[in-house]
Amino acid sequence: MTHVAPHSLPWDEIGLRADPEAVAPMLQALPVDEAVQRLTRFAGWASATGARCGVHVVLTPVLVEFLSGAARPDVAELDALVDDTRRGRFDPGNELQRDLEYGRFQVEYRRLRDRPAGEDPYQLFTGLDRFPLAELEWQPSEVDLLAVERAAHEAVGFLRFLREFRRGTSRPIVVVGNDKGQLLGGGYGRLWVVEPLEEFLPDVEVVYPRVTSHATMRLNTPSPFSGHFIARLCTEMPHLVVVDGAGASRLEGA
Repeated sequence: MTHVAPHSLPWDEIGLRADPEAVAPMLQALPVDEAVQRLTRFAGWASATGARCGVHVVLTPVLVEFLSGAARPDVAELDALVDDTRRGRFDPGNELQRDLEYGRFQVEYRRLRDRPAGEDPYQLFTGLDRFPLAELEWQPSEVDLLAVERAAHEAVGFLRFLREFRRGTSRPIVVVGNDKGQLLGGGYGRLWVVEPLEEFLPDVEVVYPRVTSHATMRLNTPSPFSGHFIARLCTEMPHLVVVDGAGASRLEGA
């Protein structure tokens, strides 16, 4: 097997942001072409999963080992683990499922202003025994319960609307759940309406496009949709249903 330096791989074509040295074990276990194919497929899966579930997947040593197996890895196994985590079936003893969540830890760790210099966040992550929140017991207040009831009422109303809409058209329907992240809130459409209803939505496609817009202005905000999706809008002309929250009106009587 010909030795190839990790930095020499066609990373732009692969479409994956990763430390090239991280994939060195793959190049020792697989032919270069096979390694590139697996990385490319994984990059596509990670991008689609990020859009679907808001999971920032980082290529960790455990995932590299998974991709380096003798048999071509099935990304459906990764999909199942991501979905298990979303449904509350997270098993910290499953290293593969655990490492699929490392991206979340990495983002939050980078936000710490007092984090120690020189610490390896991945070592900190793998050294966690359990989440300390498991020892806390939260009791919702009357205000919290009222807010939950209101959110549930809106979600049920949306589901009824969408079912009626589905019965009235034969064209495809794409539901766009707002997934905007910001320090003071955002993502209401996804978090409180669309995502809890996914398994009940009637024959529709659900997407969660995301764009970092807090540092941009009207003329330089990037499109949240891929070129492929925009082309589909032209050829298939689906109905778009955008789900987002809105602040209370400041108009008198509104």
